[in-house]
Parts: sequence; C-alpha cells; structure tokens
Amino acid sequence: MQNSSEKRHLALDGIRGLAIACIFLHHSVTHPLSGAVRSTGDGLWGGFVAELRLSLICFFVLSGFLLYGGFARALRERSGLRLGEYARRRAARVFPAYYLAILGSIVLLWGAQMPNLKMPSLAELPLFAVLGQNYSRATLEALDGPTWTLCIEAAFYVILPLLALVLWRLRAGPRLQLTALAGLFALGIAWRVPALGAHGPIGAKALPAFLPYFAIGMALALWNQHRARARARTLSPAATLALLGAAAAVVVLDGVWHFTSTGGERGVLGIVGDVPAAAGFALLLAATLVGSGRAIGWLSWRPLVGLGVISYSFYLWHLPLMLFWRRLGLEGGWVETAGLTFVATLTIATVSWKLIEAPILRWAHRSAPERSGEGARRDRRRLEPGRRPRPVSVTELT
Repeated sequence: MQNSSEKRHLALDGIRGLAIACIFLHHSVTHPLSGAVRSTGDGLWGGFVAELRLSLICFFVLSGFLLYGGFARALRERSGLRLGEYARRRAARVFPAYYLAILGSIVLLWGAQMPNLKMPSLAELPLFAVLGQNYSRATLEALDGPTWTLCIEAAFYVILPLLALVLWRLRAGPRLQLTALAGLFALGIAWRVPALGAHGPIGAKALPAFLPYFAIGMALALWNQHRARARARTLSPAATLALLGAAAAVVVLDGVWHFTSTGGERGVLGIVGDVPAAAGFALLLAATLVGSGRAIGWLSWRPLVGLGVISYSFYLWHLPLMLFWRRLGLEGGWVETAGLTFVATLTIATVSWKLIEAPILRWAHRSAPERSGEGARRDRRRLEPGRRPRPVSVTELT
C-alpha cells in the first residue's frame, strides 16, 4: 500500500514522463528521417505540435518547486541549509548522464553536415564540459541542441543556494520569501523589455529570461509548506478535476495565443513569454499535491512514471539519435522517426539510469550527514541496492 507521499512522488514522475513525451513528439515531427528539417506547419495539427514546446516550461517550474522546497523547510525550521549536500546532489544529478550524452553525441555526429545541426570546433568543446555553451554564439544549441535548457537549469542551481543563504541570514519568514520571489519574477520580466534587458540569442537563452518560471515553482513550494503547517484538507475528486481542467485550459490558451499571434502582438509576447503556461503547470503540480481521485491517479500509470524516471537521459539522447538516423540516410516520416528513435532512446536512457545515474544518486544521498530516528534508518535502507521494497522515484532523489 502506497502512502500519500509516495503517490505524490510517482505522480510528479508521471508529469515528467508526460512532458518528455510531448517534447519527443515535437522533435519527431520537425526532424523526420527523410526530407528537410521543417517547421510544424499550419492548421490544427501544426499548432498542436508547435506548442508542445511548452512542455519545457513544465520542467523549469518543477525544478523551482522541488529544489526550493528543501530550502523553504530549512528556513521555517531554522535548520542548517546543508549547502555541501545540495551541491553534491546537484552534481550527481546533472553531470554523469550529461557527460555520457555529450560523448555519445560526439561519436554519433562529429564531422556531419546537415540542416539544423551546428557542430562546435575542437577548441570549443571545453565550453560543453562546464555547461558554458549558451554563452557563445558558436556553441549555442550546437552538438546536442536540447542541452541549452540544461545550461539554464545549472545557472539556477548556482544562484538558488545563494538566495537561500541571504534569506536564512535575514531570518526570512514566508512574507519576505514571497517578496524575494516576486523580485525574481519582476527581474525576469524586466530582462525581456527591449529598453532594459539583454537581447540577441544569448540574452534570450540566459537564466534571467527564465526566472519567472522558476519563481512560480518556488512560490508553489512556499505555498505547499504553508499548507502542510495548516494541515489543509485534500480536495475532493470533483474539485481536483476542476483544478486540472483549469490547468489544462491555461496552458492550451497560452499555446493558442502564441501560435495565432499577429505581428503587433510579438512585442507583448516577447515580454510575457510563457508565464501563463508556467502558471498552468503550477496548477497541475498543485493538483498532485492536494487532489484525490482518478483525475490525478492516471499520472501514476507505471509506463508514464517509468518514462519520467529516465526522462533526463531520454531528453539528452533523443535529438542526437534523430540526427544520426538522417546521417545514415534512413528514410521515413515522423511516425518512422518516432518509432525508431523511441526504442533506441528508451534503451540507452534505461541503461544510463540503472548503471550510472541511480547508483551515483544513491551514493550522493548515502554520503549525506547521518540522521537520527527510525524514519531516517528506513530511508537509508530504502536507498540501499537490493533492499528497496519498491522502485525509488526520481523525485525522491532530486
């Protein structure tokens, strides 16, 4: 029997799985085996596929929620921030799978010349070793294109503990924390204003431009802490369904707005970005935290959760593999592209998780300072190989 915390962890992994499936479909359509790399086109299908890009925003919101939750708890309890433990876990989460994928991309694509593939020079490869490829026009979206989002995530991982340390020294309560998060949100919006922010492709893919999405997730974590202290009741199945409906409506309307916007709206779109979609994803996460019933039960569907567990490596490998098939001269449309790439990516990501990522993450968690109490001993036993009564959710190892 799963407790409520385990169910929430599985549901969050299910959200990861759903998001990565949407990103995969988007790239399968835009990078078919044969023919030119293309846009998604017009019409209902084209709009749907184009706006599947919004799934990336979900990952930013989720990162803000999960990572700030631990700091918000430490601020409330006035306990140590454990910054060394935080850094160790972030490094264990990011670098092993990332370095493997970069090495794999070099093996698969080095020397290739094809549309939509930008290859760095040998002298530029060190930027990839330190997640610095976003800060040079020559390497931005080069080699393994999706890693541009990882550079933004890594920058967020660096500033988050610094913010938490300042708030901890100020003995910040919920109101001051919320004020700080509002400041991050405002900074992100200001960065996009033509008269204030940095521009060009590098500025558009720098952390400040994405701060509103992280801030929304962090605010959700702060709200969740408040709700836990107040021992708020779980929503009824009907209310949960309504909350999920609202979340879906906000995300869809944001996608429709972007896809159908005219030239006169582009300035506003550039400033607002996908903030409405981020709010919609926050509502989706809130539904998993406070909801009940079948409306959220499907998020714990085992295949979806399994895809969510390996979503990081899946994300890193899927586009290099699509481009590799094109390099080999294979032919087919998006259906053949999706089928061939899904099997290969699923296999590589599963091996990466089982043999590299999960063992290193368990090590990173076991090497944390010993905690007292029977609950902590159960946690350590659960993380020991061979003694886990159930699969460990990637959310629990975040």
